[in-house]
Amino acid sequence: MLRPTNRKTLYSVLAIFGAFGLYLMGASTSTPALKRSSEEIFRTGQPTLSQMTEAPSAGLATIDAPEYAILVATYAGSEHGRGIVRITRDVLREEGFPRTDIVGYPDKLEGEFDRFELLVGRAARTAELNGLLGQIRKYPGLRNDPLPFRDAYVVEVPEALRSGG
Repeated sequence: MLRPTNRKTLYSVLAIFGAFGLYLMGASTSTPALKRSSEEIFRTGQPTLSQMTEAPSAGLATIDAPEYAILVATYAGSEHGRGIVRITRDVLREEGFPRTDIVGYPDKLEGEFDRFELLVGRAARTAELNGLLGQIRKYPGLRNDPLPFRDAYVVEVPEALRSGG
């Protein structure tokens, strides 16, 4: 059993944490309402026909050579995360960043996503992305975060999204 003074301290601490939690929830949901994008998110589990090419002699399908892109950021698979990644993609496209795409990783439930990744640029070799990587790392943020993409790095593009050329 807690003493009355300890109980007051405990309730005070819980009230402070509760208020902080409410503040964070409010801050995370107050996204500026920019135009909505009608473009669908790429799903890694659904390759298109352009990712497979017919081998002329064997008649077997072969996967295109690896491609690389810059992983700019990862967002939650929620509707809020979907909205934020679309807004960020649209802003980066307007700023002139090439091949800015969203990759959605399906969750166990149909129609749900585990996470979204924002990719920028494409190249056959990682060294070809060094200049663009430097630009994206120095990009000033949309809000109060001065360098939101400072941790961006080069990754191999999922097979389902490769351009084939």
